[in-house]
Amino acid sequence: MFPVDQEKGGQMTRPDLQKMRAIGIDTGGTFTDVVRVDQDGTIRVDKTASTPDDYARGVMDAIELASGPVGERQAELERISSLTLGTTIATNAFLTRTGAKVGLVTTAGHGDTLQIMRVFGRVAGLSPLQLQTYALTDKPPPIVPRNRICEVSERIDATGKIVVALNENETREALSRLKSLGVDIVVVAFLWSFLNNSHERRVRELASEWYPDLETVLSSEVSSRIGEYERTATAVVDAFVRPAVSKYLGRVRKGLDDRRVSCPFLIMHSTGGVGTQSYTEAHPVTTLFSGPAGGVIGAQRVGELLGHSNIICTDVGGTSFDVALIVDGRPLLRTTTTIDQQVLHLPSIDIVAIGAGGGSLVQVVDGSMKIGPESVGAYPGPACYDRGGSRATLTDANVVLGLINPDRFLGGRFRLKSDLAIKAMSEHVAIPLGLDPIKAAEAVFSIVNAKMADLIRTVTVERGLDPRDFVLYAYGGLGALHGAFYGEDLQVKSVVVPLGKMSSVFSAFGIAMSDLVHVIELSIPMVNPFDAGRMNAVFEELERQARAQLLDDGIEPKDQQLRRFVDMRYRGQLSELSVVIDEAVITSATAGKLGIAFERRYLQEFGSGSLLNGAATEITAFRIEAIGKRWQPQIADRDLKAFSGREPSLLIEQVNWPYAGRVDTSVFNGDELAAGAVVTGPALIDLGITSAAVPPGWRCAVDRWGNLEMKPVGAAR
Repeated sequence: MFPVDQEKGGQMTRPDLQKMRAIGIDTGGTFTDVVRVDQDGTIRVDKTASTPDDYARGVMDAIELASGPVGERQAELERISSLTLGTTIATNAFLTRTGAKVGLVTTAGHGDTLQIMRVFGRVAGLSPLQLQTYALTDKPPPIVPRNRICEVSERIDATGKIVVALNENETREALSRLKSLGVDIVVVAFLWSFLNNSHERRVRELASEWYPDLETVLSSEVSSRIGEYERTATAVVDAFVRPAVSKYLGRVRKGLDDRRVSCPFLIMHSTGGVGTQSYTEAHPVTTLFSGPAGGVIGAQRVGELLGHSNIICTDVGGTSFDVALIVDGRPLLRTTTTIDQQVLHLPSIDIVAIGAGGGSLVQVVDGSMKIGPESVGAYPGPACYDRGGSRATLTDANVVLGLINPDRFLGGRFRLKSDLAIKAMSEHVAIPLGLDPIKAAEAVFSIVNAKMADLIRTVTVERGLDPRDFVLYAYGGLGALHGAFYGEDLQVKSVVVPLGKMSSVFSAFGIAMSDLVHVIELSIPMVNPFDAGRMNAVFEELERQARAQLLDDGIEPKDQQLRRFVDMRYRGQLSELSVVIDEAVITSATAGKLGIAFERRYLQEFGSGSLLNGAATEITAFRIEAIGKRWQPQIADRDLKAFSGREPSLLIEQVNWPYAGRVDTSVFNGDELAAGAVVTGPALIDLGITSAAVPPGWRCAVDRWGNLEMKPVGAAR
């Protein structure tokens, strides 16, 4: 894949390979992370404060920070050949309900689809703990209130045949009513429109004729999968976040133009791939889980270097702890995503999160400690930031323990106040529990690590996977500090801090290293035995669409990769499992083996004894994963100078280690640790933006790429 030519509608153009420079930016709630990767593999990393009033300004700050001193900046900006962003704009607009004013036109008799939510809306996406208090659960507030939902007469059946023509008089009345209510965008969602969208397209034509300034979004163009509620909800969310995403991308484009930067402008999508600005503006819902996906792709790239095919990806950020799995070298994907109890037809990397990050609020409620999910965010931030915040957080606990040195935070550019951290921990945690501040901080640290380990168990053990068969990658702002602790709880093979100092901005690295990805889907129900000819015809059409989209993006055929999947289930069940089809041409024998492949996946997912012997299986959807390969620099080796013995420590500090007490701790400069160096805990490795904690009884080895691999001393695993 090549850089985007803005004058050619966002297509890729062939770059000058002598000036290749890729920049990845991940905008989080607290910090904006930036990674610069040059042609020779040299990597520069940094952080700057996020700017919630205008996130595009924070992106510009990050780009300038990555471009060096002011006097050299313009020349360095002109070397940028690829800019890729991870963004929370769509997520923020949705969760805070600050999106567009949306109206809905739907089939007569189905105006309550969004309110009914297929009955499960009250509990969708809730944790087992939340479900224990079912009486306190409720459906989320509607995105489209009932008075902005209009029904019109029309009907298409399950074969795509028109059985009731669209009533254009009712359509005009519906559009007129919505226009009078001041809606910004109208979503059109009719029954079975993914099989025949002629009625939806006709409504758009009529709206364009009668109300040219009224934008329309068609559910059939957002999702081609069966499921009236999920398809409608996905289209509504897409419309709801559209203005916010478009405004943000426009501001970024203007900021680049003002700085005379003509580099490509790509956006990370939930699937773990990137998309052009034009595609993203047309499909904004694809960015809902943009940022966290970057870290998983980064872990996949490093795993390929190290030969790790099974990886537990863990990201300890400012507001959340995110977990995903890479199994047999590929991230696990989900075809349906839940956000704020809304179930969407949105393919995405399967990432599970809890509110446990550096800014997570620590408080005592009814005599018990509560950590998160509330976060203090970037402003005012943890108490130690000295920005007016006085509440205790996980970051404050780390400062109290000595695991974070206030004078070295963010490489010394942002000095913390340890006295404010101690005060917050005392007033809000220690005194209410009858503890001293250090014991309270130890409790916070240990409880958070236990919560993190429990979340990992839900995505491994509860899926029939043994965490002892995995390597754990710990990244994000606090991943290197906490990874060994929750990793030890799980008895993983080892804990890796990927690329050392880059681990704190690892999602930005993955964003910079991601390929372009589109997921093309279509629901065509088929019951076993499957018709091989019909299956080939469906995949041929999907592949035609996929290749056309990649060509439109400027991806040459030689850089295109397509993978085939079908979603299958037992007849009568609601949930599906994805099955890979490797054959280019499906034969009767291939079709006949699909049932067996599905039952293997079913056993892996649900365990021994779960099969429904003799039950019929069916295909519910066909899917193509279309990948456009783009330039990716090689990760440069570290200096392979000879190493013998223990590196001299930077200094000795007193650190309060949970379960070990206050002990002398060696602090090493990560930049001075050569490949082959081995550090024995208790130790801290200063990585500039963050630090890696090597607990007592643990050993850490540095490899040729700067990865830190930690294991308990004497561990056989």
